[in-house]
Amino acid sequence: MQISKQKLLEHLDGYFDTVIGATFSGGSDPKKVIIRPVSIAGSIHLSRCDYFEKKCITKNFARREWPEIFRALVDSYRKAFIRFRDEEWHIELEGNSCKLKKKACQKPYEATFAHNRHKRHILDETAPFAVPLGLARADGTLTQSGRAKWTQINQFLEICSSRLPQADELHIVDFGCGKAYLTFALYFYIHEILGRTVKLIGVDRNAELIASSRALADRLGYSGLSFEENSIADFTPQSHVDIVVALHACDTASCLALAQAVHFGARRLFVAPCCQHELAEQLKPARNPILLTHGLFREHFASLLTDALRVRLLENAGYDVDVIEFVDPLHTPKNTLIYGEKKREPTEESDTEYESLSALYGVKPSLERLLRT
Repeated sequence: MQISKQKLLEHLDGYFDTVIGATFSGGSDPKKVIIRPVSIAGSIHLSRCDYFEKKCITKNFARREWPEIFRALVDSYRKAFIRFRDEEWHIELEGNSCKLKKKACQKPYEATFAHNRHKRHILDETAPFAVPLGLARADGTLTQSGRAKWTQINQFLEICSSRLPQADELHIVDFGCGKAYLTFALYFYIHEILGRTVKLIGVDRNAELIASSRALADRLGYSGLSFEENSIADFTPQSHVDIVVALHACDTASCLALAQAVHFGARRLFVAPCCQHELAEQLKPARNPILLTHGLFREHFASLLTDALRVRLLENAGYDVDVIEFVDPLHTPKNTLIYGEKKREPTEESDTEYESLSALYGVKPSLERLLRT
């Protein structure tokens, strides 16, 4: 329903003591504010966490100060998400009016008043996609299987936060999106927290997962988020592409994602390779018995060699490349992220260093062939 901001505040007067959590986004600085009740010395206070680009600041307030704090936030942000025990309020704010949508909860939320919680991230567990995707429970706590995923998602977003290109509307492709944990998180971060316009499409060959992701995007009202059942090689964008993402694309799928990013002229690419088997099968132990005779050595060396050759090919294609350890190895051993930023036109000269290295071990990664077709 459409109401004035004043009516919204009057409407909330009787609800302040029942708020379990609130998120305000779509502002300038801080980019996001999260409020939740905490227990301090036996009394209920409000914990307010202000999220800036590279830090967050937390302050605690007496609960009686909530109405004044809320009024200030309503005037400063374009979106609000407020959680009560039995319902959620989704609010879009513009000028002196706002659009309020109430949604009943299938299962009541229970407040968590613990003061010392785990490290704060860009996204907290109240993100509306967390429960439907099985990352969090209805009470806002992470599931056992969701903890590692949540850490990976947030660390990926931290890397992205300072590397997003400036554009009126960002166009992003997420290859091999799978269950779309990262896809939803990236959309939510850019659109809901940063307040930027984005068109993000998740691509995967699994028809069942694509149908499920489409249904959830529709249910959440994410009009800029879409999904396509397709392979990486056969996908054709309908417009320009600013960013290509592929997290844990297995073996030559990483080469496909990188090649497509280059062919699309993507301004940024974020690809986390996985299971680099292709070159392991091409390596001949006789060329270097110390490195290549033992299977475990050969596997690790093949991964390193594969990504080193990929990086050089990307540099020749006009990208400045960083190789980043984007998540603690305790969460996943596949924690290398290749980040590329388009800076110049591709070089036409042959790369003797690349040719020498690939010839030394008798290997040719798929990316070399894909970039030449």
